[in-house]
Parts: sequence; structure tokens; C-alpha cells
Amino acid sequence: MNTSLATRLRTLFSLLRQRADLKFDTFTIGTAELPSVADQTSWDLRIPDDFRRFSRELASFTCSYTGPKASDGTPITGGVTLSALAGPGELEKPEWVPEVDGSVPAVESWILFDVPESWNGECTTFALLPDRSVLLHLYDHPARFESLTDYLTVGARRGFVSYWPGLTSQPPNTPAQQLAVLKAHSLPEETPLAEIHRRLHGAGVNPQVAAELVDWLGSDLTLYFQR
Repeated sequence: MNTSLATRLRTLFSLLRQRADLKFDTFTIGTAELPSVADQTSWDLRIPDDFRRFSRELASFTCSYTGPKASDGTPITGGVTLSALAGPGELEKPEWVPEVDGSVPAVESWILFDVPESWNGECTTFALLPDRSVLLHLYDHPARFESLTDYLTVGARRGFVSYWPGLTSQPPNTPAQQLAVLKAHSLPEETPLAEIHRRLHGAGVNPQVAAELVDWLGSDLTLYFQR
């Protein structure tokens, strides 16, 4: 895929911002105004290549939105708060390491990456282990992701609704319910890909980027267009 992960992410959020039923509270992009963590630790071979490429193109990216109301009358929320900027705290040894997949990883230090502005214990961080790094989403049920690309692909397929890394299909007011509300107000999942292409072009997306978004997400792109 020729289109970078950072470009695909910016394009997806530009599509969400065109939806009349979503209100963006924040939308800020930072590009190389400060050294990135990857630059600061360029000697460390544990830093994944896709994170290095992403951070050099997009040092920070903060977006948050509110949308249609769920059955309890509360608007759904979504977004990301990504930062690869070097600064205090990003490389500290963790005080607490959660159990993931049945065991506690041997974490030497954190690289905090996706941390909501109103931090409530939820965050996504690269955990530097003695011989490699893993990407961990820390919240009620910690989850492991294979790579930054995998992490953002999961988010993209869910419209980045609130708590999307821990999306389950269980009890009320879960991220799954938020996704269901977004789907109910989006193009139907069975919308032909030709129509999705037409919508992308109508939104001003470059034809090559549009084609690669379709290859990447397929019918999940319906989430980016209001019904």
C-alpha cells in the first residue's frame, strides 16, 4: 500500500468532519514541531518501523467528536489523542504492569501514545520489553495489538468510537452500543463499493488514496458517510 498510515488516518478524520451529525470538539495536527520519541530513541531497535514512520510524518494528532444519541439519551463519542512527541514521562519505567493474555509482560519502560485528554486510566502505550516492544491498550480489560498499523486499523473499522480498542458485544452502554448507533446513522453496510468510491471522490479524496482506503477497509468505509 503506497499511501502512508498517517495519510490514511488524516483522510478518515477529514471524512468524519464532513458528517453533519458529528460535532468535533478538538481537531489538532502536529508535524515535527518537536523531536519525536522515535527520534529521541533512534538507537533503540525495539521501536517498531511503522511507529517510526508514523511519528516522523505525524508527531501528534488529537481529535474528539460527539454524535447521535444512544438509547439512554447520551451522545456517542469518539476520537484519538495520539502523541509521539518526546517529553517528560514518555520513557519512564512503569510503576504497574497489568496482566495481558494471562501473564505480566516484563516491561522496562513505556512510550505513551494514545492517552485521552480527560485521562481515566485508559491509554495505549508501547511497552518496551528486554528484547522487543508490544503495543498495549490499558483499561478494564488490557489488550495487546500486533503493531501500530493493526491498532489503527481496528480503530478505523470502528469509526474510532469511544473505547474502540476494548470493543465487546456485552452489556448496555458498551463501546459496541456506540458503534451500533454510529452504524444506524451511517450508509448501510451493504452499500456497493462503487457507491463508496463515488462518495470518496465527491468528498475530494485523491483517487489513489480512495482506492487504497477501499482496499484497506472495504465496507467499513460506510461509517464515514452519513445515511
